[in-house]
Amino acid sequence: MFFTARECILICTLPGIFEQNENIINFTAGFFAGVAGAAMNTPVDVIRTNIQKQALAGLTDPSRSALRDAIDFSRIYSVGKDIVGQKGLPTLYNGFGFKALHMGGSGACVALLIPVFAKMLGINKTLM
Repeated sequence: MFFTARECILICTLPGIFEQNENIINFTAGFFAGVAGAAMNTPVDVIRTNIQKQALAGLTDPSRSALRDAIDFSRIYSVGKDIVGQKGLPTLYNGFGFKALHMGGSGACVALLIPVFAKMLGINKTLM
């Protein structure tokens, strides 16, 4: 069974603590959703940055377009494999802490503000 971040928070905490305050639930769920997004995005972002650095340094084939390099999955895989082989797997998560705080904070703010704006605009649909 699939649970949303909001349901996981309600299940994993002591019953009654968060049930009365919807804002705490939304804030926490938004924060964890942002951190999960950062965890999935950071390795791809590190690989993309390395491909860009190679292109700017002139280490790529000049006859190929930048767009073709960007969507060449064999190149993406080989750059990722080189990073892991030379520096180790944790290198793919360089910058994760900052990105997790940024995305988590952004997710928390969005989760808090969507119900506020929905109420201001008179939208009665529930998002969850």
